[in-house]
Amino acid sequence: MKLRTLVIPFLVSLGTLEAKSTFRKKDSVIAIYPDEQPVYSSVDGELSVSLSLGEAMYESVSLKQKVIGYNGKIGGPTLRVKPGDTLKIHFTNNLPPEACNTSVPEMWNQYHGVSVTNLHLHGMRVPDAVNPWKLKIEAGQSYNFTVKIPNDHQGGTNWYHPHSQGSSTLQAGGGGLGLLIVEDEKDDLPKEVLNLPEVNLRIQFFNFTYLQQDFATGTAGSYVPLCKQHCLPAENRGQCNEYFYENGPDAGKYNTTFAPDGLEYETLLVNGVEKPTIKIAKGQWYRFRTLFVPTRFRTIEPSILADECEFKLLAKDGKYIPIAPRDVHSGFMASGARADFLVRCNEAGTYEFRSLSESRDSSNWISSQKLPSLDRIIAYLEVGSDKTPKGKAPKGRILRKREKDEIPLFQVARPCYLPDMTSIEPDHSSHIVLSGLTPDVPAWEIIPGSRPECCSKISYYAVNTEGPLSPSFQYTGPEDPDNFAFKLSSGSIWEVDFYVASIHPWHQHIFGYQIVELPIMDSHNDYFQPGDYHDTLLVPIGGNATHDYGKAVLRTHLDSITGQMLGHCHFYRHSDRGMAIVADIIGEEGAVSPKVSNCYGTTGSRKYTLVGNKAPKKSTKSSKSKV
Repeated sequence: MKLRTLVIPFLVSLGTLEAKSTFRKKDSVIAIYPDEQPVYSSVDGELSVSLSLGEAMYESVSLKQKVIGYNGKIGGPTLRVKPGDTLKIHFTNNLPPEACNTSVPEMWNQYHGVSVTNLHLHGMRVPDAVNPWKLKIEAGQSYNFTVKIPNDHQGGTNWYHPHSQGSSTLQAGGGGLGLLIVEDEKDDLPKEVLNLPEVNLRIQFFNFTYLQQDFATGTAGSYVPLCKQHCLPAENRGQCNEYFYENGPDAGKYNTTFAPDGLEYETLLVNGVEKPTIKIAKGQWYRFRTLFVPTRFRTIEPSILADECEFKLLAKDGKYIPIAPRDVHSGFMASGARADFLVRCNEAGTYEFRSLSESRDSSNWISSQKLPSLDRIIAYLEVGSDKTPKGKAPKGRILRKREKDEIPLFQVARPCYLPDMTSIEPDHSSHIVLSGLTPDVPAWEIIPGSRPECCSKISYYAVNTEGPLSPSFQYTGPEDPDNFAFKLSSGSIWEVDFYVASIHPWHQHIFGYQIVELPIMDSHNDYFQPGDYHDTLLVPIGGNATHDYGKAVLRTHLDSITGQMLGHCHFYRHSDRGMAIVADIIGEEGAVSPKVSNCYGTTGSRKYTLVGNKAPKKSTKSSKSKV
């Protein structure tokens, strides 16, 4: 076994593997819910863990199917760190090796290298030098990651997953993902929020038939047919196969029928379980940390509609909303999105935590480009008495002090890498159009320049007029400067006109971005608002035939970090096929824009500010989701 170690001298320190043990106190409270994956928390400023990516098994009453997961189980352990901590991950690739090598030029921007992987710390503000997106870890290899969490990192819900170009659909869309939580400092939040018990949910939509078709038995663009044409050595091409899905499930059969929402029945899982029961106490607020990762381009609209329950938004994509909490009817989450909700149910009973399907599809253009959201039950909430619910707590779950006070409105202090830029003049202005095939934008939002006709003169997987992703990026050596889509300056403010923000989700590494302007939307105007931060953005369609597909305006503070920044569509099928660009951030390491203010850096107060004297009012809802 080969061992490669990334050495960043000022980041290296020792760590130990330790799971924070569950404790019980008379005044403590916890939610009871299934999760076979443990929780690992840092101790004395360090967290050292071992992660291996490989085969896991999904079993239900009707199906037994090999999937991908960390440490032999669906999903991955939850990792908890604090600002200033050192995170060390000893990573091993336990995927079965390819019989014939598909990491060849002819298969760049196609599915390839299905046994090659890496590890992306999604949402974390760490440079590419520490978490390189081009890293290739072959089957049987190990790699040591050492990451210093910045002292000024905001607390939030982030995650990790495989991100090797050409295999993300199979590996991350096929089960490999885990939560990476940066804990809040004492003064970051009011105690009524800081001390809340948590419900940590990895929500995955598995589409097994899609994976089988796209990798094994589908069109000529599927992995196995391409392998048989191009892999090396040529004498091994007869051995091309796809290990997980080509031969179908180990037992049972795939459900190929469609649900009433018009989408596939397969299979909405929470922490590896379909429609689990979450036991919570009556009258107690909980913090639901949610992550949504579908195999293909599907969205969810999580909500709790019962009048007996309250449902508020706290944060999105690991970043707190400007004034929290916010009453929302439902969320709107695409691939890779996270949302932190505050939930309280005031009467005993069983309620549905479900995805609604209220946003529009794109049937006025090409219906397959934006389908309805899943209309499904995510989990059941079993609300007992006002005492701590009975049951076995998941391993490593942290008990919290009981807090029954009302949640006040507040503003978090902003780190200088997440400033308020709504009134700041940008230093760079660019535009981003994902895909060579897009609907018409409103007449007053003409896309700059001319675009060739899709798909004979421009690739469906293009970004702007570039692409798909340059084949030079398949190599780890120095990059030709001409291959970077943008050249940006460290310490500057970058504005992007993100056109057709309702069809493809835009994700950029390292830096979150602030919404300055949103297109007209028919729904979820409470969930998406100017001033909010995201790192992965897809919004609902809105308006009419003249302005269904408007643009969002986004601003990023390119604070302190230089080097490569990858940006791409976060539908895995599209990024695997090259719907991605790379920016080169040059200048001085540590540079901060002189335009930002009212924020803290590596030093300074992180103290929140209360807004007004009253808690937000409860929203009006129907009670149709009580069971």
